[in-house]
Amino acid sequence: MEVGLTPGDLDRFQRSLERCLADATFASRFYARFLLANEEIAEKFANTDLKTQGTVLKRSLYLVMRAAHGLEDGLDHLERIAESHSHRKLAIPAHHYGIWLDTLILVMRETEPAYEDGLEELWRAVFQPCIDRMVGASGS
Repeated sequence: MEVGLTPGDLDRFQRSLERCLADATFASRFYARFLLANEEIAEKFANTDLKTQGTVLKRSLYLVMRAAHGLEDGLDHLERIAESHSHRKLAIPAHHYGIWLDTLILVMRETEPAYEDGLEELWRAVFQPCIDRMVGASGS
């Protein structure tokens, strides 16, 4: 999968992601904000163990980073997420992904100790092609 970034940009993104994931509050902050962002989203997570989901989120973000590098395990992960989120299973609407990304960026800005200009655009440049691929594959 082509994200159109240089190896240096991908390395900068990876270091930023690792710093954010090192913050013990990253996942809980994300879900606190994500669930408040939209009533439909809150309903989808009504019976979800958010502590477990936080672990899933961290692993998923790591694998998306690998997908951005074009690595097979990351690309396979995107396909599995697309299927599990498709209209055939969890039925996640396409517009929820934009909310997800905006929330992720907000939490990145809060938890990234080395936040600098350009990081938001870099994160979006990594995640948006992954989201587009998932939405296209899932038929959402």
